[in-house]
This record gives sequence, C-alpha cells and structure tokens, in this order.
Amino acid sequence: MPCPRGCCLSWNGTEKFYAGAAWLEYLIDHFLRPGAHAEASGDHWFRRFTFDHDVNGVVVGEQGDNRELFSLTVEHGEMTRTTLIRGERMPWDPGYAEKDELPWLGHEASFAELERREEEALAAASAAPVPVSPRKRGGSRRR
Repeated sequence: MPCPRGCCLSWNGTEKFYAGAAWLEYLIDHFLRPGAHAEASGDHWFRRFTFDHDVNGVVVGEQGDNRELFSLTVEHGEMTRTTLIRGERMPWDPGYAEKDELPWLGHEASFAELERREEEALAAASAAPVPVSPRKRGGSRRR
C-alpha cells in the first residue's frame, strides 16, 4: 500500500504475498515505470497517474515451503533475486493445504489444547484410586 505521503510502497501487515518477485515485477511493469501497461490502456482511472516512478528498494522474505531466505532488490525499476540462505527439503508434502499453518510447528499444541490436556490429566488423577500401603509401627526406617 502507498505511504501517507505517496512516496513509497509498504506492506500493510494483514496478509503475506506468496509470489513476491512476480508481484513486484507486475507492479513495476503495469503501474510504476515510464511506459507502463496501464498508461497505454487509456483507462480514466489512470488519468492523474504519472507513470514516471524510479523504483528502488529491497524486500527480504522467507519461502514458506522450504524456509529459504531471499532478497528482492530493485534498482531503477530492474529487479534481482538473491538467495541469502538456501532452503532445505522439508519432511512434509510441500502442497499442504493451509498455508498459514507452518507444518514444521505441527507437533506443537495450541495453548487451548495444552489447557485441555492438563484438565484431563487432573481429572484422571483425582478419579483414580490412590494405593495406600500400610505403615509399620515405629515409623519409617531410613537407610
């Protein structure tokens, strides 16, 4: 989203984007650079848009399916992608359905789940008979 002054773009924090390089190239090619596709469209929505932006910046991201760390660097509208830390093959199917759930954290229970387990354990412990061994007279012996 544009900043309040309109001089830069920033992530609004509400949702991640899955194809960062393609998304950034699309923005530059269609809306920002001189001669952008939207400029040639003649659409009235772009009547006051200048299409003369000099795009520069860096985006750093982590690839969700293999934890690769990468950067997207844009200098004067030209983007390069650099791998900072190579990804690793993960022990699950990379096509997992729910992208917001990190499969490598799947073994970790939610707080609600931990509370439920604790309540079950306490209930089971209080319901179970407690074995009582008869005490010998004279107290216990210490060795």
